[in-house]
Amino acid sequence: MAVRCSSHVEFYGVRGLSNDGSTAYTIDTSGYRGAALPSSGTNAYDYSKIQGLPEVDIRISLLMERLRYCVSSRAPRVLEVGIGAGDVTIKLAGAFPNVTSVDMDEAWIELARNRIQGKGLRSPRFVLGKIEDIEFQDGEFDHIILLGILEHLQDPPGVLEIMKGWLNPDGVVHVTVNLAHSLHRRLGVAMGLIRDVEQLGESDRRLGHEWIYTKSLLTDHLRTAGFEVRYNRPFYVKPLPTSMLSNLPMEVHRGLDELANSLPQLASYIYVEAIKVMD
Repeated sequence: MAVRCSSHVEFYGVRGLSNDGSTAYTIDTSGYRGAALPSSGTNAYDYSKIQGLPEVDIRISLLMERLRYCVSSRAPRVLEVGIGAGDVTIKLAGAFPNVTSVDMDEAWIELARNRIQGKGLRSPRFVLGKIEDIEFQDGEFDHIILLGILEHLQDPPGVLEIMKGWLNPDGVVHVTVNLAHSLHRRLGVAMGLIRDVEQLGESDRRLGHEWIYTKSLLTDHLRTAGFEVRYNRPFYVKPLPTSMLSNLPMEVHRGLDELANSLPQLASYIYVEAIKVMD
């Protein structure tokens, strides 16, 4: 199945915000950090708290816009890794008939399933388990979605290499990560909260972060796993923590996102599309 994702950076429509300090993920020593625990777990985060946040809505709009641009069939096979409360899952279920959503916690899968059923949408195929332990067929998917996932992996290139086998020859992996040199991390250095923007701080470790990415590090991890970046977009200049920004009007969030056009070096996040390098 051919895809038509652009090979260069384009700026059009709505850009969005990836996961940030408002989310927390399970720390699992086997390596995968893709799913948050319900309140009964350790290092828990209630994903219902971020439903409807402007930055979350913008992030999802970015993904869906790019998927519509890339998709070349009416029924692309989409794999979502990490469900949370199911905000992205709901959008995918409403747009595409062939969606598989993976999470390592049954409670989050059940929450997403109930929300989707409540909206009268076709339910995705839900798969419970760690990504390293799940077996999919070679070439089973056309698109794999990793929003705010790679930061939580001990071995991102290793997991990406596994996923490479699941993509069809023309498939695309969609990735968002936090960026080290973002404005709010620079502010953290100025305030003495962290020594260096590329250093994992206390809040990073509390959230289960194993990595803080630069664009070059993300490119290196993808290249090591056998991918080539075909599209990238730094987005959202975030001056303050989410808790201090969430109540501002949507126009402010769109303006902060627009700033990434002229100030990409201060952007808080980057969205990347990558394709397989054929052997």
